[in-house]
Amino acid sequence: MTDLPARTTQRSRLTLVLAERLRRERERQDAASQQALHEQAQRKRQREAEERAGAVARRVAEVRGAPRAADVLWARTDPSPHVRAALAQRPDVPLAVLDHFATQRSDVVVQAVAGHPHVPALTLRKIVVGSRGLLALANPTLSRDLLLMLEERYVTAHAAVISHPSHPCQSANPAEQFEVFTRDNRAAWAHLLERQPPDLATHLQALATDRYELRLLLARVSPFETVQRKLASHHQAFDLALATNPRLADGMWTRLAARGADVQCILAEHPRLPDWLALSFAYDPVVRVRLRVAARAHLPPDVSEVLMRDSRLSVRVTLARSTTSPAVIDDLTRTSTTVREALTDRATVTQEVMGHLARHDLDLRRLYPKVIGEGPWIDIWLDRHLSPDGAALTKESARLLWALLTYAPLTPRQLHRCVASFVAWRGRHPISPWPTGALPNGYDGLRNRPQWWTAVDDGPLRLKAMFLMGLEDHLPDEERAFCQKVRFLGQRGHASVPLSVFGADFIEDTQRAIARDDAWTAGWLGCLNDEAADLVRGRMDDTWADALVTLSPWPIEQVPATIQTPLCQGHRVAAAANMETIQAILSAYTVRRDIPEEVVLAIGERDDLPDLFRWPFRDVWWFDSVDDIGRRLKARAPEALMTDMVAWGYDGQAIAQTLADLAAWPEKTP
Repeated sequence: MTDLPARTTQRSRLTLVLAERLRRERERQDAASQQALHEQAQRKRQREAEERAGAVARRVAEVRGAPRAADVLWARTDPSPHVRAALAQRPDVPLAVLDHFATQRSDVVVQAVAGHPHVPALTLRKIVVGSRGLLALANPTLSRDLLLMLEERYVTAHAAVISHPSHPCQSANPAEQFEVFTRDNRAAWAHLLERQPPDLATHLQALATDRYELRLLLARVSPFETVQRKLASHHQAFDLALATNPRLADGMWTRLAARGADVQCILAEHPRLPDWLALSFAYDPVVRVRLRVAARAHLPPDVSEVLMRDSRLSVRVTLARSTTSPAVIDDLTRTSTTVREALTDRATVTQEVMGHLARHDLDLRRLYPKVIGEGPWIDIWLDRHLSPDGAALTKESARLLWALLTYAPLTPRQLHRCVASFVAWRGRHPISPWPTGALPNGYDGLRNRPQWWTAVDDGPLRLKAMFLMGLEDHLPDEERAFCQKVRFLGQRGHASVPLSVFGADFIEDTQRAIARDDAWTAGWLGCLNDEAADLVRGRMDDTWADALVTLSPWPIEQVPATIQTPLCQGHRVAAAANMETIQAILSAYTVRRDIPEEVVLAIGERDDLPDLFRWPFRDVWWFDSVDDIGRRLKARAPEALMTDMVAWGYDGQAIAQTLADLAAWPEKTP
């Protein structure tokens, strides 16, 4: 009976689980049913739309193919506007039907009525005054009074109205054309005044019309000096309009330049500004006039020279933002920082200008990549700033290189240049066998470029770069194992790795290294290849052995025992496996004072040696751990200390001296 509550609880939990499963299954079935119903309704709507379209097409064909319009008058009430439009397009349709269709709300039907060759004038007027008046333009014989009515009603549609064949603008009679100047239709004015070739009589007729807006338009577009002279100096608005005329007559420049600074500012922006007038404006005392001249992209050399000497910084900055001249850009890069920054502060820039800017040490990140992306300028920049010997970049160049490596779609050749420069730059410094973290000088952008090594075809270069960045895990098995071996050899304390070992021809490169006494490279190559090691062992003298064990991971075990230079002996002490080996090495020296400092330092750096063995060497050479040794020996019991000193071969004088030294030894180093 005690198990009943537990069984009841278990049964309740199973019931809840089953109920939840049933609820989820019902929801899934309901969702599937709703989806099926939605798809079924959508297919039904599509089928009905296709049936309606097919029925409309059949009725349109029936209306057009009927022998008489009287046989298909049932189409007047057809719900499809295309069927009614087909009836309105029949030549024999009754005029009453056209009049009935003219007031309907369908554009297709009303346009068919307007384009009917026999549509009555009253029906056309009904269309013009209706809500779809512009559809009357479909009638090529629309009367002029109806066109003028449309012109008054639809001010924003003047361009469509004046293009109608019946409009006065399209007439061959000049008298009818000149009637346009008496009405307020700027589109018609522009059509007559801007047509090519220009007609002097038309311009003089417009000038004779006493309309202020028409005269302003005439000042902006008329190419005739006679008209321009009559408009000049009457009102400042006409002078300003004349200054914007792209076909300003040659005799008007001096006259307008004398009309004040406002007119001069507009003239300074004129695309046909004469060089002599630009030079005059460059000397103008009004700053805003000089600023407008400086903002021009193309200026004569003498004008640019005057503006570069301007006392106002704003003028020189404006010139820097707009100039496209290589000579001006060269000169401006030697000025102030503000002007140098303005050289790259441009709204738009062409590839040609970008190429000029790329030749200088400028921060082009403002232009890249928002304004201009890839292009020939990248090659120009790389040729100018990335030296083959890996010289360090300036701060601006490093920032742009980072942006290029991060964002630019570099070509394989361009990426090869960047990687080669990176390897050369790292080769100027000692190469650590461990991968570096941040890569200064802009090369850190390589870390933001996925799979960049796949675009580098040069195998040794790719291997060097990936080793320097710690990316050898992405290399094939053989190359990855080689890099790991280099890093393992670097654990022997030799932080400098020659990059020539990557992709080297071990035999030939080792022979060349031996010939030029390059023990650093020869030792590394010998550690990486057995045949190269035989070549290195073939030459073994004192100087060569010292260089091998100092500059490379060459094992001291492979140095002949007959070579007992201080460096080699020190390395033997550092690599000794036990005390017997170290004592055998020290037995070569009869007096302790004869032991070289390299050997003593090696003894001092070995913390695994007994303190009493290292203690006597403190007066031969001072090593860092002597303080710790002295404190540990002073802390020992005197009896045990004396027993150990006797066991280590201390004589009476040495024991007395040691005890005296330890008595005076400080507890802590001050």
